[in-house]
Amino acid sequence: MTPASATAAPIPTLSEWAMIFLASLMGMFAFTRIRRQS
Repeated sequence: MTPASATAAPIPTLSEWAMIFLASLMGMFAFTRIRRQS
């Protein structure tokens, strides 16, 4: 059996994509909210 920690290399890239996704999601939410107010 191979240890599970050997396959843990791609995780930082995944969290990077998650941060990019969350940031863009919050940006779009703020954009639509500002656009609706004016």
